[in-house]
Amino acid sequence: LVALDACYSGSFGNIEKAPDYPVYDDEEDCQALIAATFKYKARQYICAGNRDAKTPGQSLFAAKFLEALRKGNSKGNNIIHFDDLTYSLGKVRDPEPVHGAFAGHAPGAEFIFVRKNACAPAIASLVDRDGDGVPDAEDNCPDEYGLKDKMGCPEKGAASSIADADYDGVPDIKDDCPNEFGTAKANGCPDRDNDGVPDKSDSCPDVSGTAKANGCPDRDDDGVPDKSDKCPDSAGELQWQGCPDTDGDGLPDHKDKCPDQHGPAENKGCPLPDQDGDGIPDKSDKCPDQAGKANREGCPELAEILSTDYFGLTLVKGGTFTMGCTKEQKDCEKNEKPAHEVTLSDFYIGKYEVTQRQWNYVMGKNPSRFKNCDDCPVEKVSWDDVQDFLKRLNAGLPADQQPYRLPTEAEWEYAAREGGKAVLFGNGKNIIDPNEINFYATPSLKTSYSIAGTFRQKSVPVGSLNSPNALGLHDMSGNVSEWCSDLFDPGYYKKSPSDNPTGPDSKSYRVVRDLGTFYVVRGGSWSSPPETCRVAARESLGADSPDTGFRLARSK
Repeated sequence: LVALDACYSGSFGNIEKAPDYPVYDDEEDCQALIAATFKYKARQYICAGNRDAKTPGQSLFAAKFLEALRKGNSKGNNIIHFDDLTYSLGKVRDPEPVHGAFAGHAPGAEFIFVRKNACAPAIASLVDRDGDGVPDAEDNCPDEYGLKDKMGCPEKGAASSIADADYDGVPDIKDDCPNEFGTAKANGCPDRDNDGVPDKSDSCPDVSGTAKANGCPDRDDDGVPDKSDKCPDSAGELQWQGCPDTDGDGLPDHKDKCPDQHGPAENKGCPLPDQDGDGIPDKSDKCPDQAGKANREGCPELAEILSTDYFGLTLVKGGTFTMGCTKEQKDCEKNEKPAHEVTLSDFYIGKYEVTQRQWNYVMGKNPSRFKNCDDCPVEKVSWDDVQDFLKRLNAGLPADQQPYRLPTEAEWEYAAREGGKAVLFGNGKNIIDPNEINFYATPSLKTSYSIAGTFRQKSVPVGSLNSPNALGLHDMSGNVSEWCSDLFDPGYYKKSPSDNPTGPDSKSYRVVRDLGTFYVVRGGSWSSPPETCRVAARESLGADSPDTGFRLARSK
């Protein structure tokens, strides 16, 4: 006998040929019945469906097969014929089993199951049709599997601890699918791949997998099926397609160019450049070359930088010089005359104009026209703005230190002249060259003391033209015009004191026509013609005019 519980199993045999059933004498005794049956060769089969039927995963074929063997035949004896088996299996309807005989099956032959002691005298008191261990003579429910202490009947209101309606070995009380033949690993539910995940919940019912991955293969056991896992050999997270995020930066390792270093997605998971190592990326750091603090946007506290030479001041030894329109000067204005002697004490002055970075560091904002150039000089700051800057800066200084200030007009010219020398421009030369000084070098404005060339139309980083004077001061001519501390008086040189002049007294000097208070501006800018960039040239702007820059000074 071949029994097949598989899809399309009916194609295994010749289903067109009906089996030959022997004619048995109902009165024939047990031994004679067995002997008569064994005279012939039986070659029979029974299948879960015909050649076109697909057996579902919850097939009842095996369960009914076992039930038939346990209950025995309809006569209650211990010989189970092929037709008893097919009768029981005939109760299955989806799909309906088929049966038949193979070539070589002898007419009159039939496959039978014979129990031990099958021909022993029948003892009525031991007959047990439902196989629950309670003889029919004592069983109040002889056709229903039940409990001994309930006289063979199922327990009312609760499932029996041993009842197993689908004969899968899992008691109904523990069986999640009590009417479907299943496996113990799947709590009694069908589980074709035997992975412990019931077919009804298994996304890969024909391939053994894990419960975490809904029954699909998952070799790194992270809950993401291998077929969807971008990192199938490294446990990861579902949100990262099964990949880990080793550095915890929110970018999974398979997309992270620096998987062991925390970095933003915009930089492909790599850390942003941070040259001063303060944890604040250079692009957000207002002081990228000085370690600072987050609350200072990457800059150190004012007290910290004031203890260093942050602004790069240099000592200028005092002396006596001739200020104004000296003989080497060209194209002098009336306000540069008369030339007069001035004596100055030692003082400090900045090697460079104050930069946008330095201003931003102290004031927290950048007013400049030409932004995105931290090392360019700050511009578009008024004389009043500079006073606010100095107030904040000096607030952090110890009481015994000289405060920062603007240079006086006399100090500025003395420093631009390399300590009072007879020179025309702030780099110590008498010819202005656009390769050395940033000014309006257009050919139409060329003079006998200038070279035409590149007109940059904007400021450049301080010191970038690398043409300092003998004192090491850069950009004293051109780039941006620079505020001085003095009020502007076009006739001041006629009455200026000779020792450390600081400009006209604000009480005695008033600007006519109510135009406001004007202060001295020196050096010329990127938009100035050659004559305005001379060391003796004087300009003036209103205190609230936001069109220039500055450099710092301190008394010794």
